[in-house]
Amino acid sequence: VEPAQFQTMIDADGFLEYAQVFHNAYGTAAASVDALLAAGKDVILSIDWQGAQQVMARRPDTRSVFLLPPSLEALRERLTARGQDNPAEAEEQISHYRAFEFVIVNEDFQRAAGELQALILCDRLRRTRREADLQLLLRQLGQE
Repeated sequence: VEPAQFQTMIDADGFLEYAQVFHNAYGTAAASVDALLAAGKDVILSIDWQGAQQVMARRPDTRSVFLLPPSLEALRERLTARGQDNPAEAEEQISHYRAFEFVIVNEDFQRAAGELQALILCDRLRRTRREADLQLLLRQLGQE
């Protein structure tokens, strides 16, 4: 969006998280996420620790997952291959893993993806998330 519209969205509290990086503004529109959640979709945000802190502050029921590299050497190799990120900045990001609820070590992609899927399934089974869907069954079982 244009800078003026971005500022209007900030002023209207329209972002779950946003940041100014150099001369560009980035953000996650709350309305987009809310529409997906209302449709019963799971939403995964790929954001830095600062954005995650904003989301967790706005949405306390958020599940937070930090992906760790298997080693500093692997991190440096991945970032060099991508040619996008500064390895020193990425290393600094790692120090914030303690602020997250879950940690996955991304050594093997299939394993890391499986662990993330397990977390999503686990979250879907939370009582507080399922009670509305279970009302008929709970009535039949004499629990409502």
